[in-house]
Amino acid sequence: MIRLRSEKQPENTSVRIQVIAAIMLLSSACGKSPEAPGNIAPLKTNITQISLVHHVDWYEEDLNVLFGAYHELQPTVVVKQTIFPTQGLEYLLRTRLLTNSAPEIMGCQPPKDTLFGSAGYLLDFETVLDRPNPYVDPSKPWRDVFPRQALEMVRQQDGRIFCLPYDRADYGFLYNASLFERLGLDIPETWGEWMATCGRLRAEGYVPIAWSGEYSAAAVNIARAFIDASFRELEPEINYKTTNPDVRYGLEDQFGDLGERIDPDELYRAYKTGIFDPKGERMQFVFNKFAELSQHFQDHWVTADGYEQADMFLHGKAACFVQGTYAVDPIRDKIRKEFKPEEQWEVSILPIPHFAEENPDFRLGVTRTVGGFGDGLVCSVPSSLKGERLDITLDVLHYMFAPENYRAVYEGSPKVGAPLYEDIPCDPGFKRFWDRAPAILGLVPTERQLQDEWYLHFQAYFLGRLTWEELADRLDHVYEEWLTRLVRKRQVDPRLVEAFEGGVS
Repeated sequence: MIRLRSEKQPENTSVRIQVIAAIMLLSSACGKSPEAPGNIAPLKTNITQISLVHHVDWYEEDLNVLFGAYHELQPTVVVKQTIFPTQGLEYLLRTRLLTNSAPEIMGCQPPKDTLFGSAGYLLDFETVLDRPNPYVDPSKPWRDVFPRQALEMVRQQDGRIFCLPYDRADYGFLYNASLFERLGLDIPETWGEWMATCGRLRAEGYVPIAWSGEYSAAAVNIARAFIDASFRELEPEINYKTTNPDVRYGLEDQFGDLGERIDPDELYRAYKTGIFDPKGERMQFVFNKFAELSQHFQDHWVTADGYEQADMFLHGKAACFVQGTYAVDPIRDKIRKEFKPEEQWEVSILPIPHFAEENPDFRLGVTRTVGGFGDGLVCSVPSSLKGERLDITLDVLHYMFAPENYRAVYEGSPKVGAPLYEDIPCDPGFKRFWDRAPAILGLVPTERQLQDEWYLHFQAYFLGRLTWEELADRLDHVYEEWLTRLVRKRQVDPRLVEAFEGGVS
């Protein structure tokens, strides 16, 4: 196991790597070939630079130390990190991929991985997972030592895997635990108690819930949780099978897994038989509950800026914040660094799902995903890499994901979520990842264009520009188009489509 941030480690690791590289070049010029320690053979004789471009700055220091240790083990390889702003990363990688100049390892975001991968620009890791990881157990394929649950969470419907996750995150409601304690507020256990708590917070001069309405992904993911919670009681009318045999769907688990959705065949059948009706009373119930909750957001929340909302929560003006759990430790770190001791406070995750008295089966909990929503690290590799350069890139990833090395990075960095490996200690709030999560119904379109259209109608309704009847008609059109595209892509069994088109249910 390597040690991170010890007193013996140089502060500027990049300088250290450059010095080592210079020494290696000099040794090579003198005709001496360095030996790798242990039984790990050096990869090649010339210096090769492998680039990792991503947006997660809190890993930078510890990954630099990790890559320094890797360079000592493989002296002919230097790994260089580049941290790029989240907002511009997609455009950078898109341009690089299209011009065949992409970095060897890309910190794409999961939705972008799907886009680039389906278009043929990313390596399908399924084709290389049978290779051994020499830094763990050379006798076993990599897939046998990589956490299976993490692989399944990023697997596409067709079985391909375009990214490897480096962390996991919940998505839900963070809250100011110190404020709750100071005001004598208990954690609400019912929907009514939650609304009453929000009313008390507003009366005390706080914004109950900071929420960025301009960020469609945030609204879509919470709305997805609302819809999923409301439709769960339909079991067993819907066959909740998924492509992953390790994932189940059940009412007893109140947390949905965004990485798994019901099989498209079942979605198609539920829609065609009217079990899921976008224009029905159940969907209207969901939107009404969201409307009730939105009364406790900041005024003009539909166009509220995400950074402003985060700042409100950080400085104690908002009691709760809709965000991923990857934000918990960075917020704690900011509080420690920027606040006086007497002004510091504790952030936590609302641990109890909320129930609606009108419908006991309505559950709103935390939804699970992988890699965070644009704030976690996932690793992708361009499909253009071949031969020795691909071998070296995979060797770097083998080293990054080896459990002991991963542990050193995870324990040295802010805790952005649950670790990949179950035996690594972490915040108890993240431990629920290791309970098997149920699939969610996934009743919000997954295609970005349709998702954005869905959200546009969502906003118009809450701005009072659409009646429920008008919204329902538009939602129905979006879902009809979504299913049409699933059929066109042959993600729905053609025999099922033929049966319904022929009038057979």
